[in-house]
Amino acid sequence: MDQHDYLELERSLSAFVAPGQVFEVRLIHSGRKRIDAGYFDNPAHAATAIMALREPYQGVYFTPNPVVPDLAARSYNRITAWAQLTTMDPDILERRWLLIDVDPKRPAGISATNDELVEAFKIAHTIANMLELEGWPRPNINASGNGVHIMYAMKEPNTDFIRDEVAKFLKCLNARFGNEASQVDTVNFNAARIWRLPGTWARKGDNIPTRPHRKAHLIEVPANQRLVTIRDIASFNGRFEHLLGPVTTSSQSSKQKAEYPDDERKYKGLNEQAMNRLKEWVPVFFQAAREYKEGYRVASADLGLDYEEDLTIHPWPKGIKYFGVADQGDATEGRRTPISLLAELFHNGDKSEAARKLADTLKAPLTEFGTLPSLGLDGTPKAASLPGTEGTKPRFDFSRVPSVADLQKRTFTKQNWIIENVLPTGNMLLAARPKMRKTFLALQLGMAIAEGGTFLGWQCTKGDVLFLGLEDNERRLRSRIQLLNTFRTAMPDLSGFRYWTGGVDISPTTGRTFVSDPLEAERTYSTFPRGEAGVEALHKFLDTFPKTKLIVIDTLAHFRDQSNNRDVYQRDYDQMMPLTRLAAERQVLVMPVHHEKKGLASSDSGDFMEDVSGTSGITGAVDGVISIKGRRGIQEENEARKLMLSGRDIPRDFEIDMAFDAERGGWLTAVRQDAATAIKELLSRHPVINQQELASLLPSISRARISQVLTTMKYDGVIRQGRFGYTLASSNFNVNGD
Repeated sequence: MDQHDYLELERSLSAFVAPGQVFEVRLIHSGRKRIDAGYFDNPAHAATAIMALREPYQGVYFTPNPVVPDLAARSYNRITAWAQLTTMDPDILERRWLLIDVDPKRPAGISATNDELVEAFKIAHTIANMLELEGWPRPNINASGNGVHIMYAMKEPNTDFIRDEVAKFLKCLNARFGNEASQVDTVNFNAARIWRLPGTWARKGDNIPTRPHRKAHLIEVPANQRLVTIRDIASFNGRFEHLLGPVTTSSQSSKQKAEYPDDERKYKGLNEQAMNRLKEWVPVFFQAAREYKEGYRVASADLGLDYEEDLTIHPWPKGIKYFGVADQGDATEGRRTPISLLAELFHNGDKSEAARKLADTLKAPLTEFGTLPSLGLDGTPKAASLPGTEGTKPRFDFSRVPSVADLQKRTFTKQNWIIENVLPTGNMLLAARPKMRKTFLALQLGMAIAEGGTFLGWQCTKGDVLFLGLEDNERRLRSRIQLLNTFRTAMPDLSGFRYWTGGVDISPTTGRTFVSDPLEAERTYSTFPRGEAGVEALHKFLDTFPKTKLIVIDTLAHFRDQSNNRDVYQRDYDQMMPLTRLAAERQVLVMPVHHEKKGLASSDSGDFMEDVSGTSGITGAVDGVISIKGRRGIQEENEARKLMLSGRDIPRDFEIDMAFDAERGGWLTAVRQDAATAIKELLSRHPVINQQELASLLPSISRARISQVLTTMKYDGVIRQGRFGYTLASSNFNVNGD
């Protein structure tokens, strides 16, 4: 993805956002079906979040006008994927900016050509210079990538009167300066308008030489800007509103104005937006709608009604005409606003709910936004070429690259551990071949964390647990937990161990999956989201249960989203990284359970990570890998089943002998794993023993195993080694004979 510059992003936001002001950052993706958003109160935090973006976007925007601070709780100082709620006009505290967008006229969905941008800049500089001659201050000017942005500082309340005057002002500007090549966007009058963020890229359509993607950037930020007042705006409107043509005063227009519902006046801007953007919401709510003249027609039968006439939805001034209702003697003759129509047909008359649904649907900005170069009064650019009219190349500044000496002086937060120096927080993939008891291992670890107990002899940090058994059902989950507690005299407190099952079972005769409990399946498997939506659901779960330390996803195949990416490595990497970021951000252990591929690649290379199915994109995206190695069934030698553990934050790799014994309560450290206990016992009776003597005293343990355990014990500081052999670290014996 094209590179961002942190300092440029922070500088751009600081130019428009007052200290402590809450603002929204919104990402529009291709097709505009997906919206990511977050609320910030510090430009540095927003710049950091944008720098962390790894997925392509169509545009990054922000709200120049201050947002109600309470909205920060939706997604505080972070960007949330698939945002359900974004800022609306009532959420704006006051108007701090007058926004003017000059756009080249071109087909929708593509970038502007250089020639088209030149024409837009000519109109923009004419507007700025004309207003400056009339006593207005010099504006902020940005290059948006596909047009020009002019921004005047102001401080006015967020009222309908201000909104209407701004709307008239933009129409007057367009009537006076717009031409066949470029126009002033007249729909940027609402207080919650989002604006392209300088320092980010405008990506409309494909990036081709004639219509390239460009990076938005600041061009002019005047110091000590005087505020533009509503008097300035109204004065301009008074001189030029005659350009808009005669105002309709027909009885029909008066009647429509008088009939505007009183309970919708606060949604007037939303209704007007909807009437100008029919294609974005009519097909969503009326799937059977067919295009008709300038709008749509919906058959009465498709609405589940038997009226003789249909419903028609046209742009203003015609508006919505519900002919079927009109024929029944409706007091408003069938006239409806978008909100009234949706409330009547879909929300039992609840206009607030209808407005919310409509606003959620109209998430995308209507136009592209941009900025303007500094231009002379003669109408020519001050610079030799117009900034922003050519594709921008990323700039690299290596002067701030730190040194290792600088690194040594920094302090970092302490690494969080689930098992000290063994299992850290992070995204740790649990991979093994089918039927290797992976789920039992994950459940056993979860129970140990939930009660603050031990796992394979290691002490666990106590915390809550979420187990997503997406291919299991409640019956199987309970039987497995009962097996793991076979020898418990009392059931442990597992109130913090929460679960979510999939409600599916496997037929013992056909081997096919089937729904064992329809009610359970309807409640769980069908509703838990996948992919990035699933990651967002996990964020919300952690908000509800902040003491959670472990999240098990069994299995990854039931959680990862579908992908059409032909680059298999990139697909695997992209599907795992959201979980890795979740684990890092929330400081939890996420453990996706995954099946290894057929065959044993590690038998050739000795690297157990090569057995993980898929590409190295999976192992490259996670923080570590846990694997169970060995043969299924009864083990002739306990060492035949091993737990392999390796990760980027783990001080050394682990290879633990263990065995699964259903009659003894699940996974146990193997008999030969007790070699360390035997060695310590011998050294407690004999101050110093060499390796050969240990091999003769412990004939049931192989020499290789003894050598391995001695190395581990020495590394852990349990024993010391000298010329005469080994001794306990707590012993005063001089093993070197000095």
